Amino acid sequence: MPPDHMQSRGGSDASYTQGNTSSDASTLVRWVMAAGLARDERAANYILIGIAVVAALLALLVPSFIGSSQPHVSQQEVDAAMRTPQPTTP
Repeated sequence: MPPDHMQSRGGSDASYTQGNTSSDASTLVRWVMAAGLARDERAANYILIGIAVVAALLALLVPSFIGSSQPHVSQQEVDAAMRTPQPTTP
């Protein structure tokens, strides 16, 4: 039998598929499992990947929505403002 650090993490490892919270699991994985969102490390990793994908999409989409909320100024309004004489201060 190979040493513990040589064993694979495949589906045949019974302790892995039964929700082993080994010390090599990251803190975030342990938090997800402690919150009851996942039963094992693999499911917790998928949940964290999903959170990362959603965060990346929000980071890409939110600035475009914020930028489009500014009022649109037509070229005619810009031209009219440029023709209006500005008061000069002495």
